[in-house]
Amino acid sequence: MAVWSAAEDATGVVAYVLHIDGEPAVRLGSEILRYALDDLDLGEHHVTIVAVDAAGNESPALEARTGDGTPPSFGDREIQVTAVIGRLADEPQAVSVLAGGAEDESGIAAYVVRIGGEEVRRVTPEEAYGLTIEDVDLRARPTFTIVAIDNAGNESEPQSTSDALPPGFPTGAELELVTAGPAGGDDPEAGRLSWPPATDDVAVTAYVITKGREEVGRLGPDILAFSLESPLEPAVLYQVHAYDEARHSASLRYVTPGASGEPPGRIDAVALRAILDDPDVARQIDELLMGGLQEEMPVRGNQQGRRGTVGGRIGGQVGGTDMTPIEGSPG
Repeated sequence: MAVWSAAEDATGVVAYVLHIDGEPAVRLGSEILRYALDDLDLGEHHVTIVAVDAAGNESPALEARTGDGTPPSFGDREIQVTAVIGRLADEPQAVSVLAGGAEDESGIAAYVVRIGGEEVRRVTPEEAYGLTIEDVDLRARPTFTIVAIDNAGNESEPQSTSDALPPGFPTGAELELVTAGPAGGDDPEAGRLSWPPATDDVAVTAYVITKGREEVGRLGPDILAFSLESPLEPAVLYQVHAYDEARHSASLRYVTPGASGEPPGRIDAVALRAILDDPDVARQIDELLMGGLQEEMPVRGNQQGRRGTVGGRIGGQVGGTDMTPIEGSPG
């Protein structure tokens, strides 16, 4: 079976011409994207397909060789499906799908997306990394399945998931610093970060702690505190990321107080650099830099909860697919 993705042309594609071992074998209509090669004798054959537009121009040929019986493989990669609004809704909503990453010696021709067993999209490898599907009712917990098809028509093992919703922290939840007393001398107090449990429609599998952009801790789903090293550094952004089995995440943030006893609300340059790495607050930081430092900065975006103060605690949460680069994220 030869399978290919639809070609595009400004004047319109009118046909596909399939060649076998250099000879034209069949001319197919523009709506046909596969052709059975059952009549070929055993052995290796060179198969090419070209698209023809209304002016008779032919596209560069797609090539494959028969005798390729090895299907594509996703390896350790897993598909990810995420509700665009980050929560369950009372009506159909859009979902984003990351479906790429399969490998095959003859090349990947297409990815097929199925919802509840029904094919809803067939996309090129380039489209598979930024695919949005509209009007999906997540209340029924449908199964999303991705199949990769190589240039010889072989299909991969299906990759499936029913988890499209990220974890969430309670509304108004905060990442808090619980002090453990003076560390000695003039050093700031050490302590531990503490947070309420996140919930997920499947299960929370891990909490990952980051300091700036560095992962400093990875904890099980039942551990809700993390001890910090002494002395406590000033103006450092800490985050706790709750992950589910599908690698969705939600986050809480805490910024340690500034140096020299600066009151909450003062923005240290180190804290600025750390917070700028977070896309949810970058726009607010830009506004502050342009208009002068403000005593209090609301953190918007996907955040839930009350307003926070840069230089002290930033309350609230960010849900969805976490944007903080974390090497070896659960999944």
